[in-house]
Amino acid sequence: MLWGIIMSIHETILTAAIADITTKDIRGRAYGIFTLYMEYQC
Repeated sequence: MLWGIIMSIHETILTAAIADITTKDIRGRAYGIFTLYMEYQC
Protein backbone atom coordinates (compact mmCIF):
# COMPACT_ATOMS: atom_id res chain seq x y z
CA MET A 1 0.00 0.00 0.00
CA LEU A 2 2.83 2.38 0.82
CA TRP A 3 4.34 1.72 -2.62
CA GLY A 4 1.11 2.83 -4.32
CA ILE A 5 0.94 6.03 -2.30
CA ILE A 6 4.54 6.91 -3.09
CA MET A 7 4.10 6.19 -6.80
CA SER A 8 0.94 8.30 -7.03
CA ILE A 9 2.71 11.24 -5.39
CA HIS A 10 5.74 10.75 -7.62
CA GLU A 11 3.69 10.69 -10.83
CA THR A 12 1.69 13.75 -9.78
CA ILE A 13 4.83 15.78 -9.11
CA LEU A 14 6.48 14.71 -12.37
CA THR A 15 3.34 15.48 -14.38
CA ALA A 16 3.25 18.96 -12.87
CA ALA A 17 6.93 19.40 -13.69
CA ILE A 18 6.29 18.44 -17.32
CA ALA A 19 3.60 21.11 -17.51
CA ASP A 20 6.03 23.68 -16.11
CA ILE A 21 8.99 22.93 -18.39
CA THR A 22 7.24 22.39 -21.73
CA THR A 23 5.45 24.78 -24.01
CA LYS A 24 1.79 24.35 -24.84
CA ASP A 25 2.43 23.10 -28.36
CA ILE A 26 4.53 20.09 -27.26
CA ARG A 27 2.92 19.38 -23.89
CA GLY A 28 0.72 16.58 -25.22
CA ARG A 29 3.71 14.84 -26.77
CA ALA A 30 5.66 15.23 -23.52
CA TYR A 31 2.81 13.69 -21.52
CA GLY A 32 2.65 10.81 -23.98
CA ILE A 33 6.38 10.11 -23.73
CA PHE A 34 6.21 10.33 -19.94
CA THR A 35 3.27 7.93 -19.78
CA LEU A 36 4.98 5.50 -22.14
CA TYR A 37 8.12 5.58 -20.02
CA MET A 38 6.23 5.12 -16.74
CA GLU A 39 4.23 2.18 -18.11
CA TYR A 40 7.17 0.25 -19.54
CA GLN A 41 9.99 0.99 -17.12
CA CYS A 42 9.45 -2.18 -15.11
